[in-house]
Amino acid sequence: MSHKFFDTSFLNTVKNWNIKDYFRQLSIVIVGIVIPFLASDVISYQSKQKEVEKITGMIKEELKDNLKSLYFLQSRLELEFNLYDLIRKNLNDFSNLPQDSLQKYQSLPGNDYRHLFKTQSFDVFKNSGLIPHIKNKVFLNKLFSCYNSLQFSQEWINTYYNDKTKATQKWLSTLSIKEAQHLYKEEAYSSIDPSQYWKLILANDNTRNFYINALGYLETIINECQKTEKLLQETLQNFE
Repeated sequence: MSHKFFDTSFLNTVKNWNIKDYFRQLSIVIVGIVIPFLASDVISYQSKQKEVEKITGMIKEELKDNLKSLYFLQSRLELEFNLYDLIRKNLNDFSNLPQDSLQKYQSLPGNDYRHLFKTQSFDVFKNSGLIPHIKNKVFLNKLFSCYNSLQFSQEWINTYYNDKTKATQKWLSTLSIKEAQHLYKEEAYSSIDPSQYWKLILANDNTRNFYINALGYLETIINECQKTEKLLQETLQNFE
């Protein structure tokens, strides 16, 4: 009975409405529906923007770390480039070079700086579903280009050090006991004689051929690293 009474009362009320009443009541209903949806969209948008700010902040720090690593790797590659240039210019009388010059490059044949640049934050970003929420598409394209360039430089660097290590290991495997003993100064067995060291290295076909031919190879790698460095710097500026 109460349900029937409510329905009848409501119908009687509606019958007494004029056109303004209808529109007023309809507006109230529409506003009551639309406002919660709008509020929900605003909250969702703000939440997504906070996520974007958080992940881009992580990517920025990751790129800074990668840039530091790239600076270090370039300094090592340039040092090795200078060594190969020295070898090529003094191939026939390398042992006549000053001892300090020979000692400066003494550790380079054994140095191996194969490296993996950081991509964890960028990988999280790619899988987060936040890419459509980045308004600056130019920045987004540069960001992807930056990581592609890092990967390309990484492949160049690691291939180079892999080849160099193989050449050095082949040389070491051919040393006789007598040759190995001659590497060290008599007065201090733990100290390598630079002149004897380079004489033995350049007398071996594997290491000699690698060092002679690596100059142009290394020049290409350094150029690629410089391109990556420039792109990294530009991308980091776009975070501001």
